[in-house]
Amino acid sequence: MARVRPRIVHLHARTSAVSERLIDIAHTAGAAVVFTYHTPTVTCGRGTMMLFGETPCDGKVEVRRCTACALEGLKAPRPLAWLAAALPGPLKRLAPRGASKPWTVLGVPALMADAQAASLRFLDKVDHVVAVAQWVHDVLRRNDVPAEKITLSRQGVDLRMPPPAPAGRAVGGPLRLAYFGRIDRAKGPDLLAEAMALAPGADVRLDIYGIDQSGGAGAAQACLARAAAADPRVRLLPSVAPSEVTRTMAGYDLIAVPSRWLESGPLVVLEAFAAGAPVLGARLGGIAELVRDGIDGELVPPGDAPAWAAAIERHAADRSRAEALRQGVAPPRTMDAPANDMAALYDRILVPASR
Repeated sequence: MARVRPRIVHLHARTSAVSERLIDIAHTAGAAVVFTYHTPTVTCGRGTMMLFGETPCDGKVEVRRCTACALEGLKAPRPLAWLAAALPGPLKRLAPRGASKPWTVLGVPALMADAQAASLRFLDKVDHVVAVAQWVHDVLRRNDVPAEKITLSRQGVDLRMPPPAPAGRAVGGPLRLAYFGRIDRAKGPDLLAEAMALAPGADVRLDIYGIDQSGGAGAAQACLARAAAADPRVRLLPSVAPSEVTRTMAGYDLIAVPSRWLESGPLVVLEAFAAGAPVLGARLGGIAELVRDGIDGELVPPGDAPAWAAAIERHAADRSRAEALRQGVAPPRTMDAPANDMAALYDRILVPASR
């Protein structure tokens, strides 16, 4: 920092490497610091912005509530989680390192309180925050980040290589449904497998282009492997190169986005729209902000396997539903838009500094 002397440092994560200390170093070097809030992990101890894993949280950092939610996410019974969260701070810090589980539960609240204070301090220190979804903007405001310090700038996709017209898309035959993304419970591909099992008579083929980061050892990966072995309608396929994603999506009737957490994009929705494909998505977070229900996609209750099974059955029984949604798909926001947003933001930050 001292050698390069940047005028702006733009951070896209908050981790042990991209930390509060880095903000201090940047400021010492005379740089303004911009931070883009990409995922709920920035302020949510559970990492999903789903209160007790069930409903969207308002995102307000409240030590007791957040601690109880995080402990429940670590498999602590909810009554014990609330009890531990309510204990006085000094008592929580008596938990010895390497202790048994009850002691460990008592130690988590102190760690959570420290972590939450650090996350709010981080947001206070940066000079400007970029929110990539409306829900992110709302969470920042609820945590007292000034409105003038926030820019809402949604993500975009690269359309320099537009997909070909979907002439190769099957006419007739089974409904073609596809999932693109990580094999992770938060992303929900296992929910699709469960829904397929609940709709055994549906004329549909589900292709899962999964990115397995567990090396095959994860619970979600195992669930999908069992589903594919038991149901010939379900196929596990290798992930697709980024340059081929929209081209591959163009051959499907619907792209499924069944996330169980608050997505801040997600890019997969924009990629689907770039491919001209409608989205079957969870009515949650950034998905619900991008998908116009009944126009360019259908929104389904998150985490509700029977509701997903019913949606799949409806589209499998009447292929014209998906085709009508396809007609409503409009070209998505491109990377030029957030690039222009950032150029304008940088100009606003630099002009006062130059006076």
